[in-house]
Amino acid sequence: MNLLEKNIKEISAVARILWERGWAESSAGNISVDITGSLKLPRSAFRKNRFSYIDPVYPELSNSLFLATGTGARMRDAAERPLETLLLLSIDKQGSGYYRVQDASAKKEILPTSELPVHFALHNLLRQGKSSARALLHAHPTELIALMHAPECSNEGKLNDILYKMYPEASVVNPYGVALIPYNMTGSSDLAAKTLKGFRSNCLFLWEKHGCLAMGEDIQAAFDVVDVMNKSAQLYLLCRSAGYDPSGLSETQITELKKKFSKF
Repeated sequence: MNLLEKNIKEISAVARILWERGWAESSAGNISVDITGSLKLPRSAFRKNRFSYIDPVYPELSNSLFLATGTGARMRDAAERPLETLLLLSIDKQGSGYYRVQDASAKKEILPTSELPVHFALHNLLRQGKSSARALLHAHPTELIALMHAPECSNEGKLNDILYKMYPEASVVNPYGVALIPYNMTGSSDLAAKTLKGFRSNCLFLWEKHGCLAMGEDIQAAFDVVDVMNKSAQLYLLCRSAGYDPSGLSETQITELKKKFSKF
């Protein structure tokens, strides 16, 4: 199995879980994975579609290759028929645009996710920082979204305090913190700009009242971050619904966990 086949299989598996959990309803959610240097494109197996420009230009991404979900693609379809919902994005040598490359057997042209500007901008930052993270996952985890509607989670500091006090695994899987991005229109340049402003090493972005964007070395690692942080939100809401305020971990305990498990 080559790296492309491996990534398609992993995306398919994650897509199934997202849909089954209700974290990718209808055509919600999107994925991109940097597979640069792992694949040569034989003309017989793939076809190149139209060239699209990138604004701004990302020289760091020159000659890169990304596997991404298509716009309007349902995660349940990505699980069952990945070749009909995934495409390759082949960046030119200037980092100024890309060709859409897809399996030659696909019945119709696949267009990239509407969140592509955010994906390119973050992959560019990850490349600049020589990060090991190569996969990005956007999803709509139910409890995390519900938590962002709570008045006590109105700012980033309070939200981090709640999530990390609720569950030790939060500090183990994601010791880098949560970045709360104020509400912006889906797929907008403003959303991309504010997400970049909140960038920190391997953190989880929470798009207010919308969803999240996670980073990982592969798509399964990115999913793990969402899974664990949503568990923290779920535990908090469960305690509150039972009628009590959870005591949570102490600051000392959280600091010890983050110090032990942070790679930086």
